[in-house]
Amino acid sequence: MILAKTLAASGIEVDVYESKSNVSDGSEKASGIISKIGLDRIGVEYKKSIVNKLSGAILHSGSRKLRIKSNDTKAYVIDRGKYVEECASEAKREGAKIYTNTRFSPNDLIRLKDQYDAIVGADGAVSTVAKTFSFPPIGSYVLTYKAEYSGADVGETDVVDLFFDNTMMHNFFGWSVPYSHDIMELGLGIDSAYKKNSKAVFDRFVKKPEIAEMLKSSNMVSGHASMIPLETRQKTVIGNVLLVGDAAGQTKATTGGGIVFGSGCASIAADSITRYINQGIPLSRYERAWRRKYGFEMFLHKKIHNLYSSSSPARMDRIFNVVKAIGGEKFLGSYGDMDRPSIMLKRLIFRGLISD
Repeated sequence: MILAKTLAASGIEVDVYESKSNVSDGSEKASGIISKIGLDRIGVEYKKSIVNKLSGAILHSGSRKLRIKSNDTKAYVIDRGKYVEECASEAKREGAKIYTNTRFSPNDLIRLKDQYDAIVGADGAVSTVAKTFSFPPIGSYVLTYKAEYSGADVGETDVVDLFFDNTMMHNFFGWSVPYSHDIMELGLGIDSAYKKNSKAVFDRFVKKPEIAEMLKSSNMVSGHASMIPLETRQKTVIGNVLLVGDAAGQTKATTGGGIVFGSGCASIAADSITRYINQGIPLSRYERAWRRKYGFEMFLHKKIHNLYSSSSPARMDRIFNVVKAIGGEKFLGSYGDMDRPSIMLKRLIFRGLISD
């Protein structure tokens, strides 16, 4: 929708094809935690979709905790359905045409490739567009399961809890997200390489004593499974076909979040398509441009993911102890950035805590 809005605002005719009845269908499968800075940068009105404001996180490993808290709002929990509907409304206002209940077979896509100047696959982690046009595969995915509970003992309503335990959440983590004083979301992810059912692992997760205590008087409202890519495709442009968002693997390996990076890359794709149509500049520019702007940040997210995903509970405890000992909680509360770990890296180098 952001791609369509940006293209239409540049005077490019754009058609959006959605397989579902409504553009917001399926949005409830993913969590809605997005940084305030990221939402502001995207440029879509989001205030009506805000569910809750977040100022920090508590990281759990065994009996150890890291409390990372800011005095300011760092992120919002948003209703993703309302947000994508607003994205669609803004795209329509700029002149984009949106067609729902439209699903394409590979043969349909091949025909469309010759009818349009450019085809963009924004069709998720298991992209039909990517498969049809033989894009390199994504090799690493996380399988998630999340559920919403009412009547829960939420505790602090402006803090997210993250649970690290590689004996249960293989190569990822669990989370609790407050929506209000008595409504919360619980979820977890596991590496798809372990070939386990995310719902089965989730059922074990909710029996952990600290989780069970939160849920003792609650009711489960809904539950959803999903898949998140943990690496980018080696190529995101072939001929006049481009990939953006989860289809391209433009996500944060630390958390699986994809809205901020995906939206930024969509804007770059729109600029590249406009230059291609108006000036004849090859679409391969998109590949270079988005990797130049976001590639290093995605690399750092992957490195952080590799650190916690390869750590045993005992090693995570040691990491937590070191972070506490060097004042890391206060540092992360002041300078932590959900989207750009390079900002924290520069601060660490500036303070002499690490060498460059």
